[in-house]
Amino acid sequence: MKKALCIETAYLPPIQYWSKWLERPLVYIEACEHYVKGSYRNRCYLAGSHGPLCLSIPLLKGKNEGQPIREVRIDKSKPWHRQHWQSIQSCYGKAPFFEHYAAELETFYQNPPDFLFDWNMQLLNWMRQQLGLETIRVQYTTSYARQLPEDIDDWRYAISPKAHRARPDPDFSPKPYPQLFEDRLGFLPGLSALDLLLCMGPESYYHLR
Repeated sequence: MKKALCIETAYLPPIQYWSKWLERPLVYIEACEHYVKGSYRNRCYLAGSHGPLCLSIPLLKGKNEGQPIREVRIDKSKPWHRQHWQSIQSCYGKAPFFEHYAAELETFYQNPPDFLFDWNMQLLNWMRQQLGLETIRVQYTTSYARQLPEDIDDWRYAISPKAHRARPDPDFSPKPYPQLFEDRLGFLPGLSALDLLLCMGPESYYHLR
C-alpha cells in the first residue's frame, strides 16, 4: 500500500493525475491553496479533429493568484458550460462509449455551481467512480502546509500543462490506447482522462494501472 496522496483540484485532469491515485489508502484534495493560473484547475484537453482542444472555464478575478481556491467564482455571464458540452459532443460523439456515459455527464453541464472548486469536485467524484477508484477515501485539507508530513506524498503543483512547471515523473509514461483521430494525428498524450474513458469504457481502469 502506498502513502496517502495530496493533490490539487483539477477540471477533468489527465491520466497522469489519476495514476497518482492508484493504491492509495487516502487522497487529500488541497482545499486551502491559492488559485494558480495556467494550470489544470480550470482547463482540460480533449482530442479534436485537428489536434488537442483546450477547454477553459472563465473565472471572475481568475487572474488573481492570491485568491483562495474555494473562493474562485466561475464567470456565469458566459455560456461556457454549453460550449464545453458541445465540444465534448463534437469530439466524442462517435467514441465507442460516448452513449454509455453521455446522459450522466451532460447533467453536470446543465446547471454548474458558482464556485470552481465545487464544480471540479463534482466531476472528480464522478470520474473516479467511472475509473474504478471509488473505494479510495477522499478528504479536503483543513489548513495549508508548505511541507507535508512524511507519510503523505505531495503532488501539488507537480502536474501541469506547462512543461516548465511540471515535475519530472519517472513513475509515469503515457501508454497508447485507441483514440478517435489516431489515424491522422497519431497518439495524443496529455489529454483529459475523459478521452480514455469514452474510448475504452470499463477497460479504462486496467489501462490506468
